Amino acid sequence: YLDGNQLTGEIPPELGRLTNLLQLWLSDNRLTGPIPAELGNLTNLEDVTLDGNRFTGCLPTTWRDVPENDFAALGLDYCEPTLPDAPTGLMTVVSDADPQVELSWTAPIFNGGAPITGYLVQSSTDGNDPWTVVFMTTGDATSYTDDGTDGNGPQFAHGEWLHYRVAAINSAGTGPFSDPRYAGGDPLVARYDDNSNGVIERGEVIAAINDYLFGEPGGITRADVIRLINLYLFG
Repeated sequence: YLDGNQLTGEIPPELGRLTNLLQLWLSDNRLTGPIPAELGNLTNLEDVTLDGNRFTGCLPTTWRDVPENDFAALGLDYCEPTLPDAPTGLMTVVSDADPQVELSWTAPIFNGGAPITGYLVQSSTDGNDPWTVVFMTTGDATSYTDDGTDGNGPQFAHGEWLHYRVAAINSAGTGPFSDPRYAGGDPLVARYDDNSNGVIERGEVIAAINDYLFGEPGGITRADVIRLINLYLFG
């Protein structure tokens, strides 16, 4: 509740991070400029008051469903949605028992002003073109298991790798893809290959040694460390 406080300047776009926010009262201040597109991430709003300021531009599309509002007094139209940002934090976990890869990621920071309706998952043998469509999810879930049921499932041999990337979808279309993340036939290598280049380097060996010496019991064995050292030295 910040109404009637003679606030000046523009609305901080960082408010768009408060995705659980229910009420936003900013009326009767001296605020100016556009309403940040990032506020379209506030999809749980139930009550918004903005009148008594000098806003320009348009209203986030996702605010069409806000039950209590004073938008009619602002004289602003709703924005046309844009493509969502790329998802971040893509992770891949290879199953030891089955030829499947469990993928998870973080939703885009900005949804483009419209709800995320699904994600496009693609794979590539080397992280470059051509990319194959693995699956197109529906809804806003940020995980998927590639187990081969779609006909493009992973088939790993020792030393082989498969790269994945994911893009978010909203009513405007499919946004940019995340940074690729690989999965391979050697989960130990995948665990320590931080830069995803398929090669074990000195710093990654040191990380494994530290885990062995100071990490959780059973997390990595002496034999695992020796194997990583050999991969570092001899490829």
